[in-house]
Amino acid sequence: MIETILSTLQTVVLFIVYFLWYFLKVYRMICYAKLTLEWFPLINPYQWPVSMLRTLSQPYFAFWRRLFPRLKFGKTSIDIGTILSLEVLNMSLINAEGWIKLIMGTSEIYNNIDKLPEN
Repeated sequence: MIETILSTLQTVVLFIVYFLWYFLKVYRMICYAKLTLEWFPLINPYQWPVSMLRTLSQPYFAFWRRLFPRLKFGKTSIDIGTILSLEVLNMSLINAEGWIKLIMGTSEIYNNIDKLPEN
């Protein structure tokens, strides 16, 4: 009985971590696309495809910009918050992959996969 509950709980946690991993991968792609399209001056950031990217990623970037304001060097400035936000997103993906490997490594199903009967 307890083994069944633990196996079910492990499956639920694995599903949640997988969902988080896929969400972070898609969100990272949205953030990179938004930052890449900002470099092209002829693309209007207020029209549909680009405005959607901007709307989805702006709160995340704004949070990191408030924590780490721009560094000014004379007439130029560097936006450290954006760089750090992308690094935190990448580190979150690496951690989610580690959790998936950890959960799958301790799973009875995946440990005994070679012992399953063949058709």
